[in-house]
Amino acid sequence: ATINLVGEHKDNPTALKVIYNSLVVSSENFLESVETNQNYPLLILTLVERADVDMTIRIAGAVAFKNYVKRNWPLVEDEPDKIHASDREAIKGLILHLMLTSPEAIQKQLSDATAIIGKSDFPDKWPSLITDMVAKFGTGDFHIINGVLHTAHSLFKRYRHEFKSQKLWTEIKFVLDNFAKPFTELFK
Repeated sequence: ATINLVGEHKDNPTALKVIYNSLVVSSENFLESVETNQNYPLLILTLVERADVDMTIRIAGAVAFKNYVKRNWPLVEDEPDKIHASDREAIKGLILHLMLTSPEAIQKQLSDATAIIGKSDFPDKWPSLITDMVAKFGTGDFHIINGVLHTAHSLFKRYRHEFKSQKLWTEIKFVLDNFAKPFTELFK
């Protein structure tokens, strides 16, 4: 039916824009209606990872994943968790590798998603993040190292504006103990 509408209005840009906007809104509404289903975020990451999928779709998937994480990852007190626990763990196990092996446009979106997850979970619920990132320095691959550094920047920039507290100092010490030396080794 939509294809017939497009064909009927191919010479009317205003009508085509209305049809396009209607399709976008209905598609976004559908995706939001199913995003609480278990494995939803993993399906998006699978789509993003597939090299045989058109790059525009992969980038759109990465943006959708980042927005999904932004909307749903932080736990809200007195509300049910919107992401299944197994999905949370699977995402944390997959995202760093996927981000670092993806093209730059996808890498940026997944890096931002990693930083959002890190803001909620690092270091208490995701202590392996720094060691996993630092391990990637050994690859010598500029694309991978650049991705790690971009993610580290996104993750650590929140320290600029947080209030001083024992928890903050403990977290900064953890980062310095695990990230500073391998980072400075990059420049030798």
